[in-house]
This record gives sequence, structure tokens and C-alpha cells, in this order.
Amino acid sequence: MTESERMDPKMIALKSTMFLGRRFTRQQLADVQETVELFPNDRRSELSLTICEHINWKTPKGTYRVQSGLRLLEH
Repeated sequence: MTESERMDPKMIALKSTMFLGRRFTRQQLADVQETVELFPNDRRSELSLTICEHINWKTPKGTYRVQSGLRLLEH
């Protein structure tokens, strides 16, 4: 199965992959989607932390951008 066959059609149709000052690849966004599907019972804050760890999304001080991750999940 190709990447585009696995990806949600809404993801393919995105006009922009820029969120909160960071450009995401469509594959990264598909991985975020997959994480949410794999852990449906996790709290949103835990999902956000997991996503930030996977994509190494950190502040200049080196902490994970959990609040930004929460906003990404909302989108």
C-alpha cells in the first residue's frame, strides 16, 4: 500500500502543512493521525507529549511543545 493510499483524503487535500510556525510533512501529519488512532483512550495531553517526542518538537529551552501539540490535535 502506498503512502497516499494509507493517508486520510483530508490530509492529502490540505492546502497548507504549516501549523504554529512549523512546517509538517504530510507523513508527519499521518503519523499524528495514526498515534491518535492507536491510543484512543489516552488523555489529549499525553497524546500531545507523545507526538512532540516522536517529531522532536521542542521550545528553544529544550522542553516539548505540549501546548502547541494540543492545538495541533484540535486542527
